Amino acid sequence: RFTVNTVGPVSYQWQWLSSSGNWININTESAKTDTLLVTGKASRNNLQYRCVVTGSRGTVYSDTATLKIKPKITKQPVSVTAAAESTVRFKITATGADLTYQWQWRKSGGSWTDVNTAAASTATLPVTAYARRNNLQYRCLVISDNGMVCSSAATLKVKPAITKQPVDLTTTVGGTATFKVTAAGVNLSYQWQWRKSGGSWTNVETAAAKTASLPVTGKVTRNNLQYRCKVTGTNGTVYSS
Repeated sequence: RFTVNTVGPVSYQWQWLSSSGNWININTESAKTDTLLVTGKASRNNLQYRCVVTGSRGTVYSDTATLKIKPKITKQPVSVTAAAESTVRFKITATGADLTYQWQWRKSGGSWTDVNTAAASTATLPVTAYARRNNLQYRCLVISDNGMVCSSAATLKVKPAITKQPVDLTTTVGGTATFKVTAAGVNLSYQWQWRKSGGSWTNVETAAAKTASLPVTGKVTRNNLQYRCKVTGTNGTVYSS
């Protein structure tokens, strides 16, 4: 709202200054009153406004007032749970004039640190979900010549992921076949299981069945048995092939 105070019966005409240096009448209802309503848009940053006040004895012009548009966040980044070593993207939407961005990260409750990647100065920040980044928080500073605004914090949670699957093995009777799985995530635990093709899965009850490698002795009764590994982490469970 731009407002002028006057004395006596007068009429009003608000104007704005174009880039060519010409004053242009504003054609809105409020432009004919003592208070001009202007919607803040990036395209109006640094526009100048004045009021032409006309009475029975002449016309006077108000001082010039400038509109400055400060940044505003219209869509906040959201927390995400992602498979370990996958890529997630934190996004922000903001309005304002000549905006710049700076993403930051912190451990919960810690100090904020700038992210030092090229994408950290854009509205979208890609982050690889490494286990060490579990529960890290991310936020974005949106900056213009007229101010700065800070987004809310979004949290990255890393769930387990299988990065290398077990493969079919062939061994002799009395030999040993070792099934292996490679996984990424936070606080991982393992449980190998077996089944006859199409049957129900049953936990393997050996010490090695709690590790990433399961040695199996070749017996005729185990021919064509299937094995898989259940991997559980802080933020979920995943099964191997």
